[in-house]
Amino acid sequence: MLRQGFFKVPSSPGAWSVAKTENPLVQSIWNTTGVSTVNLAVNAPHTLPTPLKPKAQLNAEIAQANPDAAGLKLKLKQTFGFAKQLLKFYKNGIVNVWNNHKFVSDLQKKTYLLEADATGAEVRKMPTNFSKLTEELSTVIYESKSQSKSKSSSMTSSSPEANLFAISRSDYQTIRRTKKDFYKLPSFAVIFVIFEESTPLLCYFLPEVTPSTCVLPNLLPKLWGFPKYTAELDQLKRQRYQTIDEKVNGAMQTAYSIPLDEARLLCRVSRIIPRLIPSNWYPESTIRQRLQQYYNYLVVDNYYLSGLNGNGTLFDLSAEELAEACLERQLIEDINVFKQISDIADPVARESAELELRQKLQAKLAKFIVDFDQYNIGVLAMDTGKIDARTVVEVN
Repeated sequence: MLRQGFFKVPSSPGAWSVAKTENPLVQSIWNTTGVSTVNLAVNAPHTLPTPLKPKAQLNAEIAQANPDAAGLKLKLKQTFGFAKQLLKFYKNGIVNVWNNHKFVSDLQKKTYLLEADATGAEVRKMPTNFSKLTEELSTVIYESKSQSKSKSSSMTSSSPEANLFAISRSDYQTIRRTKKDFYKLPSFAVIFVIFEESTPLLCYFLPEVTPSTCVLPNLLPKLWGFPKYTAELDQLKRQRYQTIDEKVNGAMQTAYSIPLDEARLLCRVSRIIPRLIPSNWYPESTIRQRLQQYYNYLVVDNYYLSGLNGNGTLFDLSAEELAEACLERQLIEDINVFKQISDIADPVARESAELELRQKLQAKLAKFIVDFDQYNIGVLAMDTGKIDARTVVEVN
């Protein structure tokens, strides 16, 4: 691929087209399925919040359905309609967590890794937890990529084999998200039963108690917004990595070689450690271990999103999955953008803004996957510069 200073991403549609023929990873990313995202195994909609109608749209529909209502009467109807939507939203979220738990329990009984014992016979190995599963999957990717590189005449274009895993990204993400959600279910269910319509207010002040299936759009800034730590990390990176060589060396740093202050900030802004617990309370060994586990997760998830395992690429992600993937990779500069778009009253303008944001996030995610393949966890939260979303869309 053409080298643009630090990041190896083409700058024009023509260059993207050339890269599609030369780089296996880029080829796979742009091999979109064209299938409805609802049925793709790259999405796990049952693990994310059920899409809510924007409040502006809901109020407009209620006003249209009640032409005789006005003033306080209309306001009450709109408030009741919104409360009714929230109750249904939370109920569906709780039911989904329970159903996901049952699904994961059954899936884990069938999920195994084939290994050879001392006699050379194949044995089934059951991963004990999600971190272990991810470690095993990332090792398979690394070994496959190494074998591909040894066979390839081009040492820079090696890529792991396709279809390495029997489980889809949908199953993989369901395992990951359900483990966290199931522990939150009892306390959240009690809160929902007691407070009902007031549940969003409590969740706003204590977002950590909220399962991923019950996160309202206005909670995202509380869950992912860390302005203080993000500013500290940005300032640190600007001071520490100024030249191209410094950026390359910084991006190549592993979880065990990256400076500890940077590692703690990465764990904070990436939600690797809980928001309410100071990062200094964790020993260095724990910080580095969790950062390595997160790196393994990104390696595996990038493999799925590249399309190498089949069942869709990042371009087939639903809006909710795309936002989640970009948040996990520090690709969204202003977390409030989702609420700002949701508050747009004009449906045409809102749809246009949603499409523009979607294309921008797709471009950033594609760029990140290609860049990440060349570096390590140090590339996370690095200043990636600008990329024209139209460039990616035109080629795709």
